[in-house]
Amino acid sequence: MEGDFFEMAVFRRVVLGVLCACMLCVGAFALDDEAPSDVPFYGACYVTGDSDELGSVTLYFPYSYRNGYLGVDSDGYLFNVSNTSITCYLEGYEYCNIPAWSYPRYREDSGYTYTDLYILPTASNANVAEEVPSLYTISDLLPYGTLLMLGVIFLCCMKRS
Repeated sequence: MEGDFFEMAVFRRVVLGVLCACMLCVGAFALDDEAPSDVPFYGACYVTGDSDELGSVTLYFPYSYRNGYLGVDSDGYLFNVSNTSITCYLEGYEYCNIPAWSYPRYREDSGYTYTDLYILPTASNANVAEEVPSLYTISDLLPYGTLLMLGVIFLCCMKRS
């Protein structure tokens, strides 16, 4: 009777630990990833959103910037959260980029002054962070979880004999 109580208590603690680890490891979430219908080219990431300056816009950028580069600020506007400038494509504008730690910006062909573009993202196939990511991911914690489970199984086997 006492062995069953010990095993059940260990099992509950392990399940609770796994659930807590899963809740802490949530980082970036992808927005709706339905591609725009009039894609000018394939193989790039995109972020579609609404802006006060240009209305509904879609930014296209290299696929290598899919993870860890874009997030939103406290007001929900698209923001580059890396120390790398991202050159992007915005239909109708020859010059568009997202400077490091800044908002997207564009400029008219004839001018040299950039205008910030405040975009509220609505769709993207990139991982746009909507909250502060955890320091650890599931893949970081998986080996420790496996060792913990094997240790519990070992202890339960030792208790029975």
